[in-house]
Amino acid sequence: MLFATTVAALALSSLAGAAASGPSTVTFPDPTGDAAGAADITNVAVNGDAGSGTITFTFTATGLALPSADGSERSVDLWLNTDRNDATGSPSGNEYDLFFWTDSTDPAQRNWDIENYANGAWQEVAETATMHASGSGDQFTIQVNKSDLGGATSFDVYATSSTFDANGNVVGHDIAPDQGRWVYDITGPSQSLTTLVTPTIGKPMFGPAKPTAGKRFTVSFPVGLGKSGPFAGGKIVGTVSVGAKAVAHTTSLSGGVAKVSFLVPKTATRKTVKVTITVTAPSSENDKGIWINVATGETGVQATIVQGGSATKTVSSTVH
Repeated sequence: MLFATTVAALALSSLAGAAASGPSTVTFPDPTGDAAGAADITNVAVNGDAGSGTITFTFTATGLALPSADGSERSVDLWLNTDRNDATGSPSGNEYDLFFWTDSTDPAQRNWDIENYANGAWQEVAETATMHASGSGDQFTIQVNKSDLGGATSFDVYATSSTFDANGNVVGHDIAPDQGRWVYDITGPSQSLTTLVTPTIGKPMFGPAKPTAGKRFTVSFPVGLGKSGPFAGGKIVGTVSVGAKAVAHTTSLSGGVAKVSFLVPKTATRKTVKVTITVTAPSSENDKGIWINVATGETGVQATIVQGGSATKTVSSTVH
């Protein structure tokens, strides 16, 4: 599997588009300039397609090529704790190591490999048709399938950059993130925060003040979302009846006011008009939030889910 990788990097836009049934690309940043004598890791992006099981790791590491040919070696490793159990796998709790390395001063000469920790040692994983690697400049990509990772669909992940001298001693190092681990799940954010938003319907206003047979009548309801502001973009359902019969009507929403308008039948004098409106707030999900476990240092993506609730109000009046 070890070979010099000179192919241009895969287009990141196409990789991001692969996650039709899984989360979009999640990018974990790391500060610039915190590497001493090693390649500087500045970000790691993970993209997963829950349908196909394809997982793509893309990262930026500046300065992988050696400054001089002195027998030293540099590598950038992605460490995966695929069972999320620190007591299993390597001494650091990892089951897989995905890495690029070079012993050359030529930026185009870099090699890659995947290893699995088993029976007390790191062992090379046999190359499969679903494994791909590429690199260009400071951008690196390794693509695998979950089957290449023992079927894992979620994992803790962090990256290290190391420089080894001719005797194998570590003389330069960078770690990303600086503390803790990132958490990734191919099926979506690793945890969610759900908020229920229930609309409020205020005192209705009639136009005109009383329904009159043969004339148009409009009931206006002020609708809000509490501290979230005026109601907008949700669903409005109105019903109108005169006596026991349904009456055709229109509904509209503008500026936080829902209106139900209809023509009162000419034969409706002294009958009761009943207008009911139900409003449902819009629901949404934002996967851009970040959660941090202060105790363990784990960092992951949090879905902020807004679940829209419903409210109903009925008013009635006698036709004149």
